[in-house]
Amino acid sequence: MSPQGLTSEKNSTEVKIEREPIVDATHGDSLNAGGNVRPQNSFETASFFSKLFFMWPHQLMKEGMLRTLTEIDLPNVMETEASVTNRNYFEKLWQDEVHRVEELRKNLPPNSKKLKTLRPSLHWALAKDFFKTTWVIQPLMFANCTARIVMSLALGYLIESFEKMSNDGYIWAGVLIFCNLIVLFEHHHVFLITWRKGMQIRIGAVASIFAKTLRLNSIGGSDAVPSGKIMNLVSNDVERFIPTALFISYLIWAPLSAIAILIIGMYLIGPAFACGFGLLIFVTTPMQFYLSRRFAILRSRVATITDTRMTLVSQTIVGVRVMKMSGWEKEFEKRIADIRKMEVKQIHKANGLKALNEALFFSVNILVSIVVFLCYVFFFDGILNTRLVFTIFSLTNILQLELTKHLSFGVMSGAECWVSIRRIQQFFEEPELIEKQVMNTTSSSNLSSIEMDRDIIIRLSNVTCYWDVNRHANSADECMEDTTRSTMALEDVSVDLKVGELICVVGSVGSGKSALLSSIVGELSVSKGSIFRSYDSLAYASQDPWIMNGNIKENILMGKEMDPQYYDQVIKACGLTQDFAQFMHGDETMVGDRGVQCSGGQRARLGLARALYRDADIIVLDDPLSAVDSRVGRLIFYSAIMDLMVKKGKCVVLGE
Repeated sequence: MSPQGLTSEKNSTEVKIEREPIVDATHGDSLNAGGNVRPQNSFETASFFSKLFFMWPHQLMKEGMLRTLTEIDLPNVMETEASVTNRNYFEKLWQDEVHRVEELRKNLPPNSKKLKTLRPSLHWALAKDFFKTTWVIQPLMFANCTARIVMSLALGYLIESFEKMSNDGYIWAGVLIFCNLIVLFEHHHVFLITWRKGMQIRIGAVASIFAKTLRLNSIGGSDAVPSGKIMNLVSNDVERFIPTALFISYLIWAPLSAIAILIIGMYLIGPAFACGFGLLIFVTTPMQFYLSRRFAILRSRVATITDTRMTLVSQTIVGVRVMKMSGWEKEFEKRIADIRKMEVKQIHKANGLKALNEALFFSVNILVSIVVFLCYVFFFDGILNTRLVFTIFSLTNILQLELTKHLSFGVMSGAECWVSIRRIQQFFEEPELIEKQVMNTTSSSNLSSIEMDRDIIIRLSNVTCYWDVNRHANSADECMEDTTRSTMALEDVSVDLKVGELICVVGSVGSGKSALLSSIVGELSVSKGSIFRSYDSLAYASQDPWIMNGNIKENILMGKEMDPQYYDQVIKACGLTQDFAQFMHGDETMVGDRGVQCSGGQRARLGLARALYRDADIIVLDDPLSAVDSRVGRLIFYSAIMDLMVKKGKCVVLGE
């Protein structure tokens, strides 16, 4: 099928789609990783004894003592820590929560009030998963709390044995050593488990935010999500997961420990201990909860102001030429400085709350102990001895640690993380471009025709698309406000893309070639019609190839594992062998803003090599031969496009 009436703003020249026959539809073998092999992560092969005593990084540390470590010395990332693994897991948690709420909404009557309030909760999804996957730390936390209390009692009895010159001191000293070992092992293992879980959530969130950014429907439009907000999400908000993972369990165990200490303290000295406990519970702890609440409010304000500042800075950098030609430097400098002053003011308030919280932490133990001892001596006529003094002081020290540090940090980090998760969820709820393009028609004709032809990987059915064109205002007051002018890019287009086909999109300048390719890739909003997709991976070489700061090899691999044999085939097929020979460092030559400036032809071939090396199911090439001469173009067409793409059963869409 061919497009019907492709139009653009410039003209309405018809675009022709020419198909080459399928030369060889057999898929090539999967690529094998090669090149420099990193050592296996020692944690994966470590024995139980090695993990128990943290001996598994010993070999790496030993190597670091003998020589300077290089990048190749670092072990492979474990699969559980890999970005793709954690991204898939994070997105699955969110999708499962969305489906759960959808099922609940289906079971509610149409006039139910819960339909308005029942929404997916990323908070609930992450909290449920955290406690489900870190259940092993709960027995360790119980052992920690018990061991600390036993240590306080053992300390008192040890001191009493000195006064009585009893041999029981050896027993209590052994109890102290044993409990210290329990606390030591528990603390570090809980720290490792919770830190890893927090890091996994952070990695999954960053990767999911990046993937969501590529699917946003509003990129470049008037309703676009500010780039400053996205940068703030991946630089600030996701950092809240790690401290929250470390301290969130104390929201349960700190109150339980406090209750146990209260019972033991009252058993030792009676109601006097309750006086100090009441001071801690009804004065100090409410103050900390109030500070935590205020801190969460300030955190939300700081995040909003930071989003605004980063968005303004990004827009200033993008429009720096217009700004300098119009003499707006002072105006923009004043705006950025004013926003920064507001941000710093809120940060100072937050730091003041943190300082007050720290002051409470270091003073509350002494204050509570003084109140307990005064009440015991003056109001209850108690007699203090060395054992009671050291035991009570040790118990109040644990009480201080649990309630004013662990519980406080748990509340504060949890409050910060609550705000961050809410912001991340709001970002995930932004409309997606691909969602509108997935086939939303359920007619039997469409479904049956696709089922009959399993080779179809993309089908455009009567698709109409529009460009979003931003216009900037001419005045300084309006230069940040964008208005969107919708321009028709495609009108009523229908086309099928099949496995192993070479589809050539031919037409004059402005006829809609790039628009058709952009709709296939998923970069255009579909206002009418539907797009069916059935592929695992897609590679795209744009008409204006881009180069990132790094060496040539990094620009081609883009994080994919090195396969020397296939890499050499790609380089040769793209005609880059002679270019590499001209560089002193070959494909290790740095390119980009701080490296060698590549010509237009070299940039085009680098972009082609990058798309080719991805080994994707469908490869979309937007005018890749325009910047090369006829000899190189012929080489690229037959060696790269035909031999390495079409003959391997790839679907290649070529705009030319």
